[in-house]
Amino acid sequence: MRLATAPEPVRDPEDDCIRPEDKENPPCCFEAELAERRKERRRQKRPRRPTALPADSDSDEEGWVADDFMHYFAHKPAYLRLFCDYVMHHDERGRTMNVCTTLLEVLLTEWRAAQDGVERCEAAAKDVFSDAAEKDRNEGDLRSFRETASAKSDDVMALLTDDQAPYDRMIALIMVEQNKFPPGTLFMYETKFRSQEPPAPWVAKKLPWWTRKKLRAENKKPPEPETPTVLPRSVVNQILIQEYHKRGDVASILRICRAEGRADPLLWVVATRRIVEAVPPPAEAPRLDFGDGDDDETAATTTAPGGDS
Repeated sequence: MRLATAPEPVRDPEDDCIRPEDKENPPCCFEAELAERRKERRRQKRPRRPTALPADSDSDEEGWVADDFMHYFAHKPAYLRLFCDYVMHHDERGRTMNVCTTLLEVLLTEWRAAQDGVERCEAAAKDVFSDAAEKDRNEGDLRSFRETASAKSDDVMALLTDDQAPYDRMIALIMVEQNKFPPGTLFMYETKFRSQEPPAPWVAKKLPWWTRKKLRAENKKPPEPETPTVLPRSVVNQILIQEYHKRGDVASILRICRAEGRADPLLWVVATRRIVEAVPPPAEAPRLDFGDGDDDETAATTTAPGGDS
């Protein structure tokens, strides 16, 4: 009887777990050695980069995905961001809309916190500090908050501009508007809610007579028109003019008017009104009162020496 620890020969391509001589003369502990060989074979076939857990071989389920583990990070937003960012970059099966939307929400929340810190430090800088140490501390905090806000802004824009990111554009627009993130708002309106060609007007299509007969028999109404997937170009253009006006970007306002002014002349009116409202009123010159000539002559006559009053 041979020992189970005999040197392992070259593996058979048809069966890498059972050696040919073991089929004729099985050694002692054959089952245990066979289990170890299968385990080692699975370890070698395991991918280097961790992916979503596979499904069981005897079940029809798809297996675990990243959405099934997100509740573990409910009270740890920093770890949740790391988890979602790893899944978005290294797990194709886990790149779901829920993971992408959660990552966008966490990044916007962190950017908003850093931006609030910047505004708080800028407001404190206007006050008079009691000592130089407190002023230096405020300047250091302001510098740190600005760097964090800039980094988070780049992360948010990288996620929004990723064509493979499966986020819902309506939810993304609501989040950037709620957190008052200007670059994201302009990007969403410029790209995600603007079509190069105007949408064709919806025309009610007459249904076949057998379909109308069936609908009348079942007391059902005709189908409603489909909801447009993009906003009207006039609405988007006016929103963009309003957003650029808030930031004082006159060049972008004129760019939109030149591009869309022929199709929508009202844009020039809206843009002109916005720009005129931003111009401060002229300062009134001080009014100098030199008095009237008749009053001066009368006063001189009444006060002349030797005159009768």
